[in-house]
Amino acid sequence: MNNLLRTIVLFLLVSSSLFAALVYEDKDATSTIEQLMQDPSLFSEDTKLAKGYTQSTWWLKIELGKNKEDVFVYFNQSNLKSVIAYAMIDGRIDIQKNGYEVLPQEKKVWVKDTVFKYEENHPEFIYVKVQNDFVVNLSYEILDTYTFYNTLTFKKGISTFLLAAIILLLFYNLILWRFSSDKVYGYYSLHLLGITLIIASFTNEFFGELYSYSIFFGSLGEGFAIVFSLLFLRTLYFQEISKSLHKFVDVLIWVGGVRLIVGLFFPVEAVFISSISLTPITLTVVLAINYVAYRQKHPIALYTLVAWSMMVFGAIVTQATMLGFIEDARYLMAFAVGATLEGVVFSVPLAYRLKLLQDQKHALQEIINTELSEEKKQKEQELKELNENLEATVQKQVKEIQEKEHALLAQQRLVQMGELLQMIAHQWRQPLNNLSITLQMFVKKIKNGKYTQEWLKETQSDILSEVFGLSQTIDDFQHYFAPSKEAKKFNLKELIDDTFHVIDHAIQAQRIKVENSIDENLEMIGYRGEIGQALLVIITNAKDQFEHIDVAYKAISITSKIEGENIFITISDTAGGIPDDVMPKIFDPYFTTKGDLNGAGIGLYMVKMMIEQSLKGKVKAYNNGNGACFEIMLPMGGG
Repeated sequence: MNNLLRTIVLFLLVSSSLFAALVYEDKDATSTIEQLMQDPSLFSEDTKLAKGYTQSTWWLKIELGKNKEDVFVYFNQSNLKSVIAYAMIDGRIDIQKNGYEVLPQEKKVWVKDTVFKYEENHPEFIYVKVQNDFVVNLSYEILDTYTFYNTLTFKKGISTFLLAAIILLLFYNLILWRFSSDKVYGYYSLHLLGITLIIASFTNEFFGELYSYSIFFGSLGEGFAIVFSLLFLRTLYFQEISKSLHKFVDVLIWVGGVRLIVGLFFPVEAVFISSISLTPITLTVVLAINYVAYRQKHPIALYTLVAWSMMVFGAIVTQATMLGFIEDARYLMAFAVGATLEGVVFSVPLAYRLKLLQDQKHALQEIINTELSEEKKQKEQELKELNENLEATVQKQVKEIQEKEHALLAQQRLVQMGELLQMIAHQWRQPLNNLSITLQMFVKKIKNGKYTQEWLKETQSDILSEVFGLSQTIDDFQHYFAPSKEAKKFNLKELIDDTFHVIDHAIQAQRIKVENSIDENLEMIGYRGEIGQALLVIITNAKDQFEHIDVAYKAISITSKIEGENIFITISDTAGGIPDDVMPKIFDPYFTTKGDLNGAGIGLYMVKMMIEQSLKGKVKAYNNGNGACFEIMLPMGGG
């Protein structure tokens, strides 16, 4: 215990002993050690040793003094690109190198700390050249052997403890995610993964052999922390934050995702840009979300506000150190401390949230069981009363309705089957004719022996192509007439184009112009098959009407408009319209203006049933002067 207290005191004393240094900025990196030794006036005293983001080369002239003990020159910033110390010893220039770039690749040296050791009878002055492609902090310490090893031990102990703590918190939340299946814990676990990478980068744990790994994973960790901290808070406080804040957070998440991808290729630039733009904005939004949730009296908001305030404060101190506003490079660890404290404090509300979720689950299950029990009793009583008073009547009516509906459905299926076969027969006529001609030519050439292998291959290819076309026709019609099992999103213009394609041969034969004015990007949710069959019945009726009249301009047009949550589809033609005495009866079953029934007279009745009963819409018909119009109203969301 005494040794630990002594180490802490030494560390604090050393941390407060930063001093001014003789510094020279070599902007174009052309100066040599010989020039600097000959011209000491190039150096000037500088108390601001935190240089922030810079690409310059920096020189330090460090006075070691005349004592006879071993001394250590210890730089507070880890993972510098290149640090070279020059000293005049016995009339020659002694060179010591450190930093990830200047060390030989074959030497497995962990570049965790930049330190130079000079034994007794050391020179009075040394010159140090510092280069980095990231933040530069020139602060250093001159330590004796005892102080150096105690300071290093304490510093490494703190960094290892912080990293171990955040890793334990990461695994703790992964376990909560595994057993709760709540994505809040998943987002927070990925956020902690980013924090772990950042702390490992700052403390230079895991990435010591290659500095580029440290920068890369530090950048990756920052991207993870930004994206998943926002996803975590947006999900946790989804009900508490406003729509405008939701939208702003969504934009930040997308920007953070782009920053994450850019950081994979340009980690240094990504960290620099984030530090002056995205990171401050994200930290502000994080605190805003927690404060809003606190004002909304969310049960765990106070914990999260305190926890995130710790991390934000640590991030501010670290960013200020990186940008050069704080001199001591040790404050780069402020974020690691704040993030660890945030994780520890956060473990309380997250565990409480898990308890809340379990309690809510049990309460919801009890409510459901109670409601089901009450509903069951109510239904049993209603059924009993119905059975006592109306059982015979209801059974008779139900049976009659079912028989009528079954008959109508069966008749409609026969009609559609006949139309389908007629359409397929027309589509097959030309391919079958081609096949017949090809086979006749094949038999003739085989019989005469006047053929080549190339001709046989071409003939085989032609036959297979025609057969594939016949098969494709079957597939197209089968797909179109297949009933929809569930409401799905579909493109309305594509559905109408498919509908016209089914009777394309008849449309072209009568030279009817098709005008599909539906927006190409208009999508809705519904039962595509049923809507398509209803449209086909109306369009087919319009096509049939053109067969009995003589008009100069034949056209069928489709338009749409959206009002509120509903879409209105209008099918109009130029076939003369519907007589006034017929208009009120067109949706009645078995009503037809054609000479013979043959299953006719139920098409529009089935359209009305599908639209108004199955699809929860409305359908009506009227005349527009040149012809008939059918207007179908359907809910955009599928009803």
